[in-house]
Amino acid sequence: MAVGRHTGQAAVETSMQTARLSQVFKGVGGDAKQLTQDVLTLAAAEGRSRKEAMESAIQWARLGLTRREVAEATRVSLLAANVAEIDSLEATEKLQAVQKAYGLQIRELAGVLGMLNSISNTYNVTNSAMLEGLTRTASIARQAGVPLADLVGLMGATVGATGQSG
Repeated sequence: MAVGRHTGQAAVETSMQTARLSQVFKGVGGDAKQLTQDVLTLAAAEGRSRKEAMESAIQWARLGLTRREVAEATRVSLLAANVAEIDSLEATEKLQAVQKAYGLQIRELAGVLGMLNSISNTYNVTNSAMLEGLTRTASIARQAGVPLADLVGLMGATVGATGQSG
């Protein structure tokens, strides 16, 4: 009986989040129900909860992205949440800050996450600290003309040596 009640609650929660998604998603490349299905598939593939995946998708949809872009950005947010060991909404906010500061296309976000992961594997720095540092410094670094790859490298070496993230 408890399984049925849990399944029913999950369905109601998903329906409510789909309704929220349909309010912000412009419907470019599909509708909110199709996007919801994409997001639920991503959540299962990345081992994240439906709720946090939908919250991430809602945040990305607010930027006026297409269905494909929202799904890709949500996928990267879920990956970032896994590698940085943070929740996906926090990962989404941090990725959006970097994306906005550097004017990145959604398709470039996976590469940014790859750079962060590479630096994390090389220096004594976590992906979480790298994301936090980028959130704090990306817009200023961009204004100063510092390329993103250089900023990531500098930050990795600095955070690895000092333990301070930005």
